[in-house]
Amino acid sequence: MANPFGCIGVLVVLTLAIGMGLGLQSCGSGNRMSRPNNENEVIAGLAQAGKVIELRVGQILMVELPESPTSGRVWQMLRRPDGTVLMPDGNRYEQTPEQEARQDLIGMQQLRFEAVGSGETLLSLALVRPGTGLSSSDERWMGQIIVR
Repeated sequence: MANPFGCIGVLVVLTLAIGMGLGLQSCGSGNRMSRPNNENEVIAGLAQAGKVIELRVGQILMVELPESPTSGRVWQMLRRPDGTVLMPDGNRYEQTPEQEARQDLIGMQQLRFEAVGSGETLLSLALVRPGTGLSSSDERWMGQIIVR
């Protein structure tokens, strides 16, 4: 199977590598797969950027990405995924009890999606300042979602 991302995939990986080098790795949990709350939930983070994520109809995809509310930036969709395959289902910001105790400035933004029908779609996110538009320096996360 050919690489579905081509040059875009390389750009995403490079952008993420640069972002991690600038300090995102300090949040610790950005590169791990979190333990799902239940077997119907699939959790993806920075390590899954540029990869294929397979779901079953009815499963929940939780994308957990590092974010700092003090930066004024939040993770947003660049383009809505195919709504017959994957539907956005809310988002929230969360810190672990350890992060709260240390008064960390970085936590995790969790973006939730429901697999609603069979098919394939791209999920493309960017860490942006709301209302200012997309910048070439904004970090990005993209995954190919396959729902069976």
